[in-house]
Amino acid sequence: MSPLRSAILSALGATLVATPAFAWPTVDVTASEVLSVDPPRVRTTFEIGSSGYEPGCGLQYVEITPLDPQAVHIFACGAPAGWHCGEALPLGSGAMYFANPDNRPGLTFSIVTEQASPCMKFYYHDPVLARVPAPELNYR
Repeated sequence: MSPLRSAILSALGATLVATPAFAWPTVDVTASEVLSVDPPRVRTTFEIGSSGYEPGCGLQYVEITPLDPQAVHIFACGAPAGWHCGEALPLGSGAMYFANPDNRPGLTFSIVTEQASPCMKFYYHDPVLARVPAPELNYR
């Protein structure tokens, strides 16, 4: 085997060994509580976790939006201590954000909608793409 071929194979092998495994987020609904019947209001509590290895930063920003904004409306949100939540930009889009500027632990959140099983899309901050979303920034 030529020295150049050995060097290339060694470099490729070292890159594969040094590449960390990545985590992907998981969402687990932990509770659904009826707050009122007329008008219908249901608090859905959920936890965001991760499967796999997640180095360093952890979760810092999540935006959720109804799959069908005409059928599901988010009226309120709840976040753990150190986190912030509120209406995402552009205002009136029906989306809510959860932000963790101080990188504090705590991954149990809640939303209030008119359905017991609301279908939502979750958008996660991606540090690989160097996006720095904030409540005043629409990063999509």
